[in-house]
Amino acid sequence: RPWAGRRLDTRGRKPFLVFGPLLTLATAFGLLTLKSELAVLGLRMLQGVANAMFYGAATATVADVAPTEKRATFLARYSLFFYLGFAIGPAIAEALIVNVGFNAVWWTVIGASAFGASLALLLPETGTRNPDAVKLPIMSRLFHPDAVGPGIPYFCAGIGWPAIGAFLALYARHIGMGNSGWLFAALSATVIVTRSLSGNMADRVG
Repeated sequence: RPWAGRRLDTRGRKPFLVFGPLLTLATAFGLLTLKSELAVLGLRMLQGVANAMFYGAATATVADVAPTEKRATFLARYSLFFYLGFAIGPAIAEALIVNVGFNAVWWTVIGASAFGASLALLLPETGTRNPDAVKLPIMSRLFHPDAVGPGIPYFCAGIGWPAIGAFLALYARHIGMGNSGWLFAALSATVIVTRSLSGNMADRVG
């Protein structure tokens, strides 16, 4: 992300909005064919690169077009789309695994990624290219001082979220739940309702 963030400022948002989903598409093709643990680990690392590119570009694009006084509202609404996917994706995948097999999941990822990249091609470039962004001191490029304060609580939240996401499906099976997709759908539903009703609170009350 430090590398991707600097390139978002020097080259604009759109290249990363398009290339991120295409890289995810490529890793899904890899999962169709590669079966070794090391190969899957390598593909997962590439997915991290894709996530770093796309997430940063998409969030920066929203921040670019949002009026300053409504930036939190815009970001809250933007995040709803992620949680819609977060709700729908696991349920679809679980049904496909049970009824068809894992390959059907990877083909679905390929289709969704191709569609996302196609839509990204239609979006305008919202960033202003700044070639001097790569000339910051090395520590500011890695950990900008303004990001450290908000970053620490974000780091603490990040400890719990991956643990829940990684093991929730396994725990659902452990307690006898048939389709773990309902757990992700329940979380997403409450996020969507809450942010729809209170997404502008940060703009109104700080």
